[in-house]
Amino acid sequence: MARAANSTKRTTKRRSKVAASAAAPGPFNNPPEWNDGDADIFLRGHRIAKLIEDGSVAAINEIRSMCRVVAFSNPYANCAQNATAQSVVGLGPKLSLSDKTLKAEQSALQKWFDKSGVVDLLSTAIKSLFYDGESFFRIVRNEAKEYGIDYTLIPSSHIGTLGNATNGIDYDAFGNPIAYSYRPTVTYGVEETIPADQVYHFFVPVFPEQRNGIPRLATAVRALESLQVYNEAVVKAATLQANMTVVAVDPPNNMRGKTNTEKPRVKNASIIRVPNGASVNALQSSQPNSNNKEFIATQLGQIGAGVFMPRTILSNDNSDSNFSASRMDHLMFFREVAYLQSKLAQVCDWIIRPLMDAMGIECETSWYFKGMEAIDTLKEINTWRAEMEMAVASGQEYCAQFGQDYDEVSEQRLDEIVGYEKRLQEKRRAAGLSVGNNETETTALPENGS
Repeated sequence: MARAANSTKRTTKRRSKVAASAAAPGPFNNPPEWNDGDADIFLRGHRIAKLIEDGSVAAINEIRSMCRVVAFSNPYANCAQNATAQSVVGLGPKLSLSDKTLKAEQSALQKWFDKSGVVDLLSTAIKSLFYDGESFFRIVRNEAKEYGIDYTLIPSSHIGTLGNATNGIDYDAFGNPIAYSYRPTVTYGVEETIPADQVYHFFVPVFPEQRNGIPRLATAVRALESLQVYNEAVVKAATLQANMTVVAVDPPNNMRGKTNTEKPRVKNASIIRVPNGASVNALQSSQPNSNNKEFIATQLGQIGAGVFMPRTILSNDNSDSNFSASRMDHLMFFREVAYLQSKLAQVCDWIIRPLMDAMGIECETSWYFKGMEAIDTLKEINTWRAEMEMAVASGQEYCAQFGQDYDEVSEQRLDEIVGYEKRLQEKRRAAGLSVGNNETETTALPENGS
């Protein structure tokens, strides 16, 4: 009885903490409604919707805890994170300054950007959208780094007051952030107030007046866990069939009606004797069967709808897709990728601006991310060629699809053509051939300029 009393006491204390945390004002200023029957949110899909609707700090943190477990234990969730990060960030964006006379400065800024580790931070920020829904970029002073500055990424669990009474962000009367409360650890530590101009809060809003990010896995958690349980059950059924292969189903005629007192002990992968004339048969498991693949594909389609990703990318399997279907899947996915790239371009501007101010550069910036790769190269090229001939697309748009600056590509192309002409003239002189009165001669250049 004493043990039961202690257990009840601990449970009551834990629930009181949850209730106190839930009663605090949240980022959406909606008081939550907590019920004891809603404790196991893994088995209650509607609970997720209630938590999002409540919008309190405690509710958002509970959603994140649930999504983090799935994000780092489910292979499909892991594929969704990595595929999105690789498609959005890739090897990193390319900087282009509007002032084309600043080629040296642009090259120096791009070199710093590539070497500073910012690309890794951008990739991690995209992955955090799935399990945290947000992340915080912070600029810090670091004399060991070039230009004396550095950038770090703060996880959402380290922004907030102790006990999660608030989301750790102070706002002015217009809703603009003023300062952020930072803790070096999740549960304890001295809080540090960081001015808002040193932090960039990165998240994708879902509804108006949203002040904190919601994990993208929130709508797919239940389906992900259900599919994982199903796959494990199929594997267990197949394992049972492999371990137990033959059973006696009918005794011989001379033993009918007799009681066999001997009980054989059967072990995995063992062989036992059966009476002569006994009818035996192999144990047939119903799993896996021909319907498994179709069922899993249907489930993956449901999960992909929740994380903005087609089934073929989520499963990393295009074996059942033709060109048109794969292209359509990728087109829908890359529309979302293009949107996330536009959000990251704002982050890149915020990161590079202090360096531009230190170098005295005042001009507009553009960032080029690598776009969608060609599924069928020849068809993609013919499509772009037809669009440019019809004047509905430009060379700049074409280059931007591959994360390249049109001006840089044009200059490089011109250098290749001029270099080809010079090499051709040198070879003609060496062979004793005429190169024309003006030391030049019109020559039909190959398509690739080499």
